[in-house]
Amino acid sequence: MKRFAYLFIFIFIFSCSTKPKKKYEYDVSVSINPIKLIVKTISPKLKVKALLKGAVSPHDYAPLPSDIIDISKSNLFIYTGTSVDKWAVELIKKNDLKVKKKSLNSLFSEKDIKKNPHIWIGIENSLKMAKVISLSFAEIYPEKRDYYLIAFDTYKKRAQKFNDEWKKKIDALKEKRVWEYHPAWNYLFKEVGIDIAGTITVNPHKMFSAKELKKIIDEIKKEHIKVIVSEIQHKPKILDAIKKQTGVKIVYLDVLGNDRDKDYFSFLNNNLNKVYEALKE
Repeated sequence: MKRFAYLFIFIFIFSCSTKPKKKYEYDVSVSINPIKLIVKTISPKLKVKALLKGAVSPHDYAPLPSDIIDISKSNLFIYTGTSVDKWAVELIKKNDLKVKKKSLNSLFSEKDIKKNPHIWIGIENSLKMAKVISLSFAEIYPEKRDYYLIAFDTYKKRAQKFNDEWKKKIDALKEKRVWEYHPAWNYLFKEVGIDIAGTITVNPHKMFSAKELKKIIDEIKKEHIKVIVSEIQHKPKILDAIKKQTGVKIVYLDVLGNDRDKDYFSFLNNNLNKVYEALKE
C-alpha cells in the first residue's frame, strides 16, 4: 500500500512539474506576403499569417494592434529586417514580443540591401531564405526534421528549373531592355536576362522638376526604350507624363503578390509574364 502511495505521489509531482507545450494558432507569422509564399512553397501544410499584402506599400505601412496579437499567436515570426519592413523591427522593440524571431537581412550584404532592399524578389535570394526557414522549422518540429530537409531540396530543384526556363524564354526576345521606376527587380531580372537600362529614382516618393522630367524623356527617346517597370504599390503621375511623351509601355508589377499566387514561383511567374508580354510586342 505504501509503495502504491509513493508511486502516486511521484506521478503527481512529475505531472505538475511538466508544463504542457503551448498551442499556437499559427506556425509562423511573417511581415510580408512573399515570405508567406516561400513558407507555403516549402510546406503547404503550415499555418501562416502575413501581416502585409496587397497594394499597400511596405515602405509606408503602419502596424495595427491586431498585428501584435497575430505575432503573439505564432510559434515563429519572420521578417526581412531591411528598410522595407522597418516597422516590423520597431514593433518587436516597442512591444517586447515573447516569440521566436528570425530576421533575414543577415543573409545579404549591406551593399546589396542598400541598393535594393527588396531581397525576396530573386531566385537565388529566395533559396537563401528558404534554407533558413526550412532549418528553423526543422528545429521547432524536430520530429519532422527530415520532412523539412527534403522539402528544401525539392525547392532547390524547382528554383533551378524555373530559372532555366525563364532564361531560355527571355533569351529568345529581340528586345530585353527595360527602365525601372524604382529599384525592386534587379536581382530577378539579372538572373533571367532582362537588362535594366535605367532607373528613374531611388526614392519612390520623389517629386520631379520640369527639367528632370525632360531629361528622363529625352534619354528614353534616345535609347528607344519600350517598357518601364513600376509596381502597383507605386503609381506616380510622372509615369503618365512619360508615357504621353514617349509612347513607352508602363508595366505595373506586384512586389507583394496576392491571393492568386498559389506559391512563390507562381508569384515570380505572374510578374515575369507581364514584362515578357510587353517586350514581345
